[in-house]
Amino acid sequence: PPANSSEDFVLNVTVTSTDPYGGSTATATSSLRVSANDVNDVTELNINSLASHGVKGTAFQVASDISLVDVDSTFLSGASVVIDGGLHGGDGLSLGGQTLTSLGGGVYAIDGTDIHVTGTATGVLTFSGTDTLDHYEQVLESVRLTGNGSGTRQVSFSVTDDTGVTSTLHSV
Repeated sequence: PPANSSEDFVLNVTVTSTDPYGGSTATATSSLRVSANDVNDVTELNINSLASHGVKGTAFQVASDISLVDVDSTFLSGASVVIDGGLHGGDGLSLGGQTLTSLGGGVYAIDGTDIHVTGTATGVLTFSGTDTLDHYEQVLESVRLTGNGSGTRQVSFSVTDDTGVTSTLHSV
């Protein structure tokens, strides 16, 4: 069947057997009807270029080139970005170049999208809202890290498609 197909198809099988003693052959052909079940493929999260350093107390872009590919959906329902290695007190994640509108309770709408974010100025950003892969790429590329101290930080990204399947964690 074609890649990523969920259509039923017919598989024609031909088997030939040769007698090892007499050399005669016999051939049989049969058709099998195969039912393909839909599989919800996970969204591929690719981070192609990364920031390698920053100045203490200054926000810098964590990942400048993020690519999201999902063969069976053009929408995501959420994402997460976490400082999960080397966290120092006072470290934080934020969004650069995005206009945020407070919805109350620590939830912000990202203008021009259907995406909401919580956790601004902490080590965890949680995104929710069904929106396009392109909008999620733009928002994730706007994530900034402000470090409070020396040393290396590990920042991990994951995304969730509109059916609830979450990608593999991608750490930078």
